Amino acid sequence: MKHSLLIATANKAKQNMFYHLLKNEWIDLVTLDSYGHIQSPNEDGNTIEENAFLKAKYYSEHTGLPAISDDAWLSIPWLHWAPWIMARRWWWILPDSISDEEWMLHFQKEVSILPDETIEATIPFCRCLYLPDGRYFFQKESLSIQLTKSPRNTWKKWWPMSAFCIYPDGRHQMDVPENDPIQETFLYKDGLVNIIKNLWNGDFFKNQIHSIPLKENTFSLFGSGPMGIRWIRKSKDVDILVDTTTWKILSDEYNHSQSIEPLAIMDVEIWHTWPWFTEEECKKIIAESEIYDWLPFARLQEVIKSKQFRNKEKDNIDLTLISEWTHIHNFL
Repeated sequence: MKHSLLIATANKAKQNMFYHLLKNEWIDLVTLDSYGHIQSPNEDGNTIEENAFLKAKYYSEHTGLPAISDDAWLSIPWLHWAPWIMARRWWWILPDSISDEEWMLHFQKEVSILPDETIEATIPFCRCLYLPDGRYFFQKESLSIQLTKSPRNTWKKWWPMSAFCIYPDGRHQMDVPENDPIQETFLYKDGLVNIIKNLWNGDFFKNQIHSIPLKENTFSLFGSGPMGIRWIRKSKDVDILVDTTTWKILSDEYNHSQSIEPLAIMDVEIWHTWPWFTEEECKKIIAESEIYDWLPFARLQEVIKSKQFRNKEKDNIDLTLISEWTHIHNFL
């Protein structure tokens, strides 16, 4: 099953980069376009790590999704390491609204005093994955490139540096197709995928149930679990629906004599039948579970039915969250 990941930037060139690097992974990429207008955060950090973090955190908190962002600076030794952080704004000289064409003219002016036609440069960058539960992960790398003093007539919109950039193998960036193998190496795809693996948040549920003897195809995580695994909202506890045989085994092992009340094991509640569902319906819920991170979760449709039956304030809040999530992901 796919996990949703928000690309935390309005920059189309960066959106395209993340798409090409992650399109074959088990990830449902979401852009800010799905949320209408969200005001951009102030990128007032003193380092690329700080700026990558604040962007990912800001957009994750505004959308409720895990978010991936990046920040980079351009460092040219011949220009005393300028333009440094905020490369687009060239050391805070240029305005936020600078166009690609204006940036290219400014770049040509700055490098015109240099003796060589090609210029050594580095692009230190940092990517940040921010999760809705407050955890975050960094990928920090540095690209070594050459820049020409004169631009190509074409470039990648929102990434004017592409008009000047020479890859390590000597090819101009504009001559390298998006599916060229060098792209994955040059843009450090492996490191990106490694931090993206933290999306698989099934560890929370695994840690909660690892000591409970549960066999495959005999149980399903219900309650807030199907919402938590999709990052619709955080799960604070775990509800498990089990079949009749498993219920008898667990009841004997934990000396549980109540046939209706759930069996409580720390923060886990185990149910034989779920309120408002018949025994046959509960069997069907287990049989039709969806697998996330190798764990069975009840289908989201069953969660909706349960919360509609309960019709409490917190259930109606959850139904609103589910509705918003399904609208974005065209899930139901």
